Amino acid sequence: MKSTATAGVVLTLGLMSFVQAEESSIVGRYTGTFQAQDNYMPGRTIGMTLVIQKVADGKVEATGQLHARGPCFAQFPMAGALKGNQLQLQTVRPAGKDSDCPMVLRMTVDGSQLVGTSGRGLPVRLSK
Repeated sequence: MKSTATAGVVLTLGLMSFVQAEESSIVGRYTGTFQAQDNYMPGRTIGMTLVIQKVADGKVEATGQLHARGPCFAQFPMAGALKGNQLQLQTVRPAGKDSDCPMVLRMTVDGSQLVGTSGRGLPVRLSK
C-alpha cells in the first residue's frame, strides 16, 4: 500500500515537472507576420514581434508589437492562458493611448512556432 502511494506522489510530481517544463519552453521572442484588416488596406500582411515573458500555472504574460505605423507601433502588454499546446492571448487595456490596440491571438504551439489566428480569424504565424 505504501509503495502505491509513493508511486502516485512520484507520478504527480513528474507530471507537474513536465507541465512546468512545457510552459517554460514557450518563453522567448517570436517574430513573424500578422494579417491585418483595416479600411485602407484590407488583407495587408505586417510584421509582428511577440515576447512571452512568463508562464506559470497556465497563465501567460507577454508583450506584442506590430511593425507598421499607427497606434499599435509601440509595445503593448498581453496576457492569457496556455492549455496543453493551445495559447490564447489578448491585450491588457491600460489607460492612455496604448488602449487603442485591442488584439486577441488564438495560437497552437508547434515546437518553436506559434500558428493561429487573430480575434477576427485572420492568420498569424510566428517563430522563435
